[in-house]
Amino acid sequence: MKKVPGGRRRWVALIVLAAAVVAWAVLSYGPVVAFHLLPPTLTGEADRLAALIGAEPGRTIAEIGAGDGAFSIAIARRLEPGGTLYSTELDPALLRRIQRRAERERAGNVIVVAAGEASTNLPEACCDAVFMRNVYHHIADTAAFNRSLRRAVKPGGLVAVIDFPPRSFAHLDRPPAGTEGERNGHGVSARTVAREMERAGFVAERIVEDWGGRTYLVLLRAPGGPAEESGHQPTERPAFALRACPSDWGTRS
Repeated sequence: MKKVPGGRRRWVALIVLAAAVVAWAVLSYGPVVAFHLLPPTLTGEADRLAALIGAEPGRTIAEIGAGDGAFSIAIARRLEPGGTLYSTELDPALLRRIQRRAERERAGNVIVVAAGEASTNLPEACCDAVFMRNVYHHIADTAAFNRSLRRAVKPGGLVAVIDFPPRSFAHLDRPPAGTEGERNGHGVSARTVAREMERAGFVAERIVEDWGGRTYLVLLRAPGGPAEESGHQPTERPAFALRACPSDWGTRS
């Protein structure tokens, strides 16, 4: 019987292990897995978010905690021509990965930014909109971070926070490092996000309770902009009174 080289055996073992992990995830979470693992362009999430935050040619948008950059590239495409997408990350390895991806996919309007623990490091009043996905619950000093975020958003600009409530996933049962005592488990409630960001001056406009994959979306607006300049003051509403919208709100036809 022909012997299998050691290197090949290791690869086979890794493939079998990966297949087992995928099988476990599918059996445990079903379609939730597809929402988180498939590209946002395939799940339709990129289209829904783009419609919600007004990702149109010529605008400037930022993604906080961009990971591998897939979502940043998807939104950056919608800003051409003339628009800019700031893609931020803490990890230097991920920053390099985003840069390589932007170059490989010829997304010349993507600017990679090294973020701080409690600062976006974005230019002052640079963004028409900012979004983050499964990031907010990792932020330890939310007060300082939200103040930094407020400075980066133009008057009347939008912020979309996609995240999940505590105890949404069985394998995530502890708060992220640095947030112990601040979070009740791994995750953060939509109402907590709205309340904390309103303290920084944002106004919570709506909550999409079922954004997909057991996540929600909180949409907030920075004060100022055409409505307030015209003398119309929006009615303030506490976070707990926000209307929950269906998950297909804003889907393009």
